[in-house]
Amino acid sequence: MKPEDFKNAIDNYLHIIEENLLNKTAEYAPGADRLANFNKGSNITGEIREKVLFGFALKHLVSVIDMIQDIEKGEIPTQKLASEKIGDLGTYIAILYACIQDRLNKTRPF
Repeated sequence: MKPEDFKNAIDNYLHIIEENLLNKTAEYAPGADRLANFNKGSNITGEIREKVLFGFALKHLVSVIDMIQDIEKGEIPTQKLASEKIGDLGTYIAILYACIQDRLNKTRPF
């Protein structure tokens, strides 16, 4: 892959994640707490929100693994499918990063 093609692919991927994070906020966290679903899941399960988030992300990880197995069989995914599956997993990784940053911010003296 040429450097410019790689850059375009990464730019596109980051755009997908950004769109997911911004557009799905209204659906999944309409209030002031952008981590609301994971905090609610934590209250329900008694697990920390990062573990709840990983459970949500696991479904998307399994989908990506299935896609990789299909590629091994010579079945190349469509651009739309690859963007959706890999973008969803990347979105959860970004949210995990935000969860950890939130914890760090709450433990730092101001």
